[in-house]
Amino acid sequence: MTLFQRLAIVGVVPGGVAAEPNSTMTLFQWLAITFLAGLLLLEIWEAIRGSAQRSVWWLRIAVWLTTAAAIARPEWVTSLATTLGIHRGADLVTYAAVLLLFITSLYFYARYLRLQHQITVLTRRMAILEARRPHDDETSEQKVQP
Repeated sequence: MTLFQRLAIVGVVPGGVAAEPNSTMTLFQWLAITFLAGLLLLEIWEAIRGSAQRSVWWLRIAVWLTTAAAIARPEWVTSLATTLGIHRGADLVTYAAVLLLFITSLYFYARYLRLQHQITVLTRRMAILEARRPHDDETSEQKVQP
């Protein structure tokens, strides 16, 4: 029994009819994969030029490749979802997107707080270095005046 027949039995595939895994790709799949291939080439170009950080670069490459695989073979996402007990690939993608958005928000908030602290420390140091004593200003003004 194939994966698609099992999915039809448990009701994951609407109407009990599953698409064949070797069926032709839709227009959306072709356009999306072409777009993702362009992004992948752009990432590789940035890495060759040396303007991308290696750790972030590998993460972005993994995201683009995973997204392309999920679009090209949506049955893989459905299979993973049923393995995890979610039953639908679309629900798995939604849950993953919400979790990644939450994690990304926390990361950028922490980064914002770090930058704010660094600016505060820098501003304090500059204020201390450029500080003048009140009597220094009066004596310098008296020397300039005839």
